[in-house]
Amino acid sequence: MARAGGNRRMKNDVWADKAKHEGYPARSVYKLEEIIAKTGGVTVGSLVLDLGAAPGSWTLFLVKKFQARVVACDLKPLDPQISRRKDVHFIEGDFLSDTVLQQIASFGVYDAVVSDAAPATSGDRLVDSARSYNLAQQSLFFAKKYLKNNGLFITKIFSGGDEQHLVNEAKPHFQSVKIMRPKAIRKESFEVYIVGQGFIHASINPSEDMMR
Repeated sequence: MARAGGNRRMKNDVWADKAKHEGYPARSVYKLEEIIAKTGGVTVGSLVLDLGAAPGSWTLFLVKKFQARVVACDLKPLDPQISRRKDVHFIEGDFLSDTVLQQIASFGVYDAVVSDAAPATSGDRLVDSARSYNLAQQSLFFAKKYLKNNGLFITKIFSGGDEQHLVNEAKPHFQSVKIMRPKAIRKESFEVYIVGQGFIHASINPSEDMMR
């Protein structure tokens, strides 16, 4: 008899099969689809900054569903069929480097900043949660710096206590901030998403430390 854990994994793999059938590189596309369906914030022609974009499922969903223009950034390459699209500008590199920051800034302000970035995991949940929190903080920095007024922010974070800290950090800058766990997340995963709706534009002190 198959074990319950195996049955759950097989059930969750329906998402991977669906992604393959619909031409997406990864099942993560359905996490973004559910979040946007519930929150809005992306419309036809939106300009979106996609951090931690590889292999490109979120980017592809945004351009197919909303005819969005996407600036995608990752240390790893995007799927070539996605990066070659005329509505995608792919930046391969560390999004904290000066060169990448300049390219991101050159597009002006964005309707949405989204991040599915995840750290290399160690197997130690406390360590991995701390690393994930650091990445999510960096994503929040980009949202505060580059979002249009009333813009949308979505970032992945590993649950473990720090997610509420990030919610509290984001609250002064958005009309609404919530934690969401889309159905496509594997049951054994401890990832969740912080979603900020209705960005409240305010100037940022240039000396602000994004790693603080």
